[in-house]
Amino acid sequence: MIKAVIIDDRAEVRSLLREELMANFHDIEIAMEADSVESGIKSIIAFNPDVLFLDIELPDGTGFDILDYFIQNNKPIQFKVIFTTAYDQFAVKAFKYSAVDYLLKPVSTSDLIDAVNRVKETMAYPFFPAIRQLLLNIQNKKNIINKLTLPNESGYTIID
Repeated sequence: MIKAVIIDDRAEVRSLLREELMANFHDIEIAMEADSVESGIKSIIAFNPDVLFLDIELPDGTGFDILDYFIQNNKPIQFKVIFTTAYDQFAVKAFKYSAVDYLLKPVSTSDLIDAVNRVKETMAYPFFPAIRQLLLNIQNKKNIINKLTLPNESGYTIID
């Protein structure tokens, strides 16, 4: 069973996300829902989720503040993060935090299913998720991309 925590300041968004997850995945348990940075941190500590569905803008800060709390307090981040937000301008920052996915609201069912399946994939291959994904991308002849993105000190370098 995969334990999930949903952190979003809007109850209707949490409810829709919970319903979509329950309808499409019988192996996901919504351990807790939270509506702020403070309650989000408490939920993560209390329930030790496998995956976190995280909004960016919260009433008392941002989703990044939650992740920074764990980093600054030397607490291991053992959960995968899927950002769910209405703001597309934070995508690059989200991936610097090793987000599994970045879903824009309203979240489509197919995007949510793809994101959760990516989480499952990284959980199945915890030591080599990036290498495995690269190999899958190379094998997928339909979507051949002739560029490779590599992290560097100032962001990313894209090479042919």
